[in-house]
Amino acid sequence: MAIEGDVSEALSLFGAVAVVETEFKEFEDADGNAFPFASPLTVSLGGRYAITPEWSIAVDASYTAAAFQDVENSIEDDSRWLLNAELTYENEDGLLVWVYGRNLLDETYADFRSEFVDQFGVSPGFDNIVRIGEPCTLGAFVQKTF
Repeated sequence: MAIEGDVSEALSLFGAVAVVETEFKEFEDADGNAFPFASPLTVSLGGRYAITPEWSIAVDASYTAAAFQDVENSIEDDSRWLLNAELTYENEDGLLVWVYGRNLLDETYADFRSEFVDQFGVSPGFDNIVRIGEPCTLGAFVQKTF
């Protein structure tokens, strides 16, 4: 479910919630288990404020609950809150300047985990492969339209 609206001429807000409940039925050795990679809860909210006709600022936060990474439900990724923001300048002459930050609180989280086993079912001496989510990232973008 999502909602979005203009609170005033300068301020717009949005929010969304997704609740997912999954279950394998009649699936080899996984009956009753949740589907892999299906987070049971995601939430996002944020807004954009037009400071002037050229300048705007936007902030959003999102939550993703931990999700199982395999059909056996033995491995989970991490739940996490992420905070993002951007500052935008755009004028009538076609100049766009955009400065942004993602994961501003520098949350460390695993967004993928897996047990590593070769094609013969043998583990080569380490238990898991873990992919860490994107760290705090700052950037800028400049565009000129003629």
